[in-house]
Amino acid sequence: MTEKFQGLASLDGPRWFFTYGGIKFDVPFTRQVIELGPEYSAFFSWITSLIFIILTVFIFPRLKPSDPKTIKSIAFWHYFGLFIFSLISFLAAAYIIFVRDEWSLSNVDSYYCSPGPDWYRVLSLSFTLSKYWEWLDTALLIWNGKSIQQIGFLHYYHHMTTVWVFSLTANFPGCDKLGLFMNGFVHTLMYYHYAFRLPKMFRPLITAAQIVQLAFGTLVWGWNYEHCAEFKGLADEQPLMYWSLWAFVPVFLAFFIRFFWQTYVSPPAEPTAKNVTTTNTITTTTTTTNTVGNAAVTQEANNGQKAKVE
Repeated sequence: MTEKFQGLASLDGPRWFFTYGGIKFDVPFTRQVIELGPEYSAFFSWITSLIFIILTVFIFPRLKPSDPKTIKSIAFWHYFGLFIFSLISFLAAAYIIFVRDEWSLSNVDSYYCSPGPDWYRVLSLSFTLSKYWEWLDTALLIWNGKSIQQIGFLHYYHHMTTVWVFSLTANFPGCDKLGLFMNGFVHTLMYYHYAFRLPKMFRPLITAAQIVQLAFGTLVWGWNYEHCAEFKGLADEQPLMYWSLWAFVPVFLAFFIRFFWQTYVSPPAEPTAKNVTTTNTITTTTTTTNTVGNAAVTQEANNGQKAKVE
């Protein structure tokens, strides 16, 4: 394991250090240093992603409640619970940044390099673990009849890797605060919308806020490596850890921009009644034998169903 963070307990706040060779962290309020082996790093990274795939493909479809009212009730309390938790996380990060005057450029060292107090570390770890809770988002989509293809790459890849992402970003105080502050803010809006429905005008603002969060998150990830003396050289020492985030967050960012463009800026044209009529008309066929007639009826039925779907 890396030689970085050997004196964790002597620093100004409890630390968390995740590498693919193991995890080292201070237990909040005790400052006892615990070291875990590489199997724990594997669990919070690729094993967690594999579990998500297994759950969505094999388990969630078999756990679907038979009563639609039950699904609706689960959805409401799930979204409401995440709304409250996200709001608490956002306010906690805002409080830490405010009381330390880390909004000021003159105090940027504190923002990037100084971890939050013990209670904040508990909340930060809880926030990372809440990404497992968010898997119920995907289960609800499946229970409402969506296939994985219909759910789409953005949602699926995002939920599959967020535990991995937040395990990495918790290493760095700047990323850790930004995660709870901006992701907490975005999820406060998003889960409130899912539970209670915001006016339509707010929906693009939620996606725009997500884009801003991901852009800043990518920048802060890079800056943290260069700004704090204790992190300098870490990218060379732990290149896989450094480059992992570049396989996740910029991908999220690109697909959120694509989603924003296709949904709010240049949405695809909806099929018109004229197009549906044309589709049906083209299938009208005059037949002279029973065999050809039956084939035409079958083809006409198939095309009629296609028009209905479209």
